[in-house]
Amino acid sequence: MAKEVRGVKKTVTPESGSLASENGSAGLSEREIRGWLALGAVRGLSGHVVVGLVNKFGSPFSVIEACKSSIPAGIRPRLASAIAQCEESPWADKELEAAAKCGVTILPYADPRYPALLKEIPDPAHLLYVK
Repeated sequence: MAKEVRGVKKTVTPESGSLASENGSAGLSEREIRGWLALGAVRGLSGHVVVGLVNKFGSPFSVIEACKSSIPAGIRPRLASAIAQCEESPWADKELEAAAKCGVTILPYADPRYPALLKEIPDPAHLLYVK
């Protein structure tokens, strides 16, 4: 099924429920999305900070690993501890399952399909839910 959003044709593939642009780019892997969800679930960690940490360390899992081995500059020890443990939470898996059941695609900030104009606002969401 194809939808046109602001002049860009998007296709939802029925077998996966994932959103792909007309050229077929699929975006981030489920594992990468799970990492963004896990970081986003940490209390005290805003979307803006999640984006900054991922930009600094390269991926959500690099942020988590950095917090397991040391306390990154600018992060309080208690928050670093929560980040280090967030990967173990089952919440991200439940969120992915719920999104799939509802036909919703989760777009993290690093996904190539994330709208460029939203990245220009002062505090962009680190995750978008797209139906």
